[in-house]
This record gives sequence, C-alpha cells and structure tokens, in this order.
Amino acid sequence: MLACMITLLMSCNSDEPYKTFKEESTSGYLPLEVGNYWDFRNAAGTSQQVTYHREVKGKAQLNGHEYYLITSHAVDQPSTADSLYYRVEENGDVYTWRRNWTNEMLQYKLAADDGDKWSYLMDEGDTMEVIMTTTTLDAGSRNISDCKAYHYNAPNWADEEYTVTLARGIGFVREFSDAWGMGMTLAKASIGGSVFEY
Repeated sequence: MLACMITLLMSCNSDEPYKTFKEESTSGYLPLEVGNYWDFRNAAGTSQQVTYHREVKGKAQLNGHEYYLITSHAVDQPSTADSLYYRVEENGDVYTWRRNWTNEMLQYKLAADDGDKWSYLMDEGDTMEVIMTTTTLDAGSRNISDCKAYHYNAPNWADEEYTVTLARGIGFVREFSDAWGMGMTLAKASIGGSVFEY
C-alpha cells in the first residue's frame, strides 16, 4: 500500500520531462493499455458507491490508424456500454472516433500549456471549443496536482458545457457538467496492473 501511494504521488508531481510526446501520451496523462480501468462515484454527496465504470477493452486497426477501444457504462447497466475509440499522435494529440461518425474529434492535447485553446468540428457539423487549464484536484482524501482540465463548450448549444480532468499517471479523474452542476469523480483506477483507490 505504501509503495502504491509513493508511486501515485511521484507520478502526479514529477517535473521530470518526458523524452517524447508519445511517451507522455501513453504513460502520462492518458495511460492507454488494455486492461486499465477507472471506477467513478458521484461528485456530489457522501456516498462512496461506485456508479460508473470505464475500461480499455482492446485495440483496433480502423481508418488506417491504431485505436484503443474504451467502453463505459453505469455499474447497474453493464449491457448498455458506450464504445469510443482513442488514438494518440506522437505530439500528444488525442483523437476520438465512433463507428457511426464521419470525422475524428481532437478531444485532448496532452502537451497543451495552461490556457491553450482550440476547436474541432463535431460530427453534427457544429463546432466545439476547448480550453485547457492546469489545476489541482481533490480526489477523496488525496490532493492531485499537475492535472489538466479540458473545458468544452459548443457555442450553438445550450447547457452543454462540461469539463474532463486528467491526472499524470492516472488518466481520467473527474468529469463534470458545468451547466448542470453534477458529475463524477474517480474512486478507483487500475493502471498497468497497479490499483489506486481514492
């Protein structure tokens, strides 16, 4: 347990630069390895019960690229899993794609600096604007520094703003609807065979 805690603290606070963006993207803010998973609880309230599960289920060659397939589902509804494909460029850009989409979407820039902005065209034809900020996050009893929070806003939509926060060495740690004031925060993660609880 002590070794896991030391590893977690080192992974979240390390200032040692990565040798390449690819290394950062696969072992840094979005560790994609088959078998990695993230369990979440509701961000509001006192319940510690896990309500949502996300897992890297496999790899696939699609559209001339290699993707990681990540499925997500409510714990009480495993048969309604959502599937999303992720691929990471060597510069740290993360694209997502679904089988019914025409275009990929530039979901994350893992090498982005605090305050960086970009936009991408969604499959419906609307534009999504993204701003990345660095932040410190309280996750259960732990304080995680050097996180990257990605805030999404589609100007033509109403009440859709949301933020996804990634932590170095962990990946997904919080997802929150800024418009509705609700979301989920990490309860447990298995990364490369090491399990972390919050």
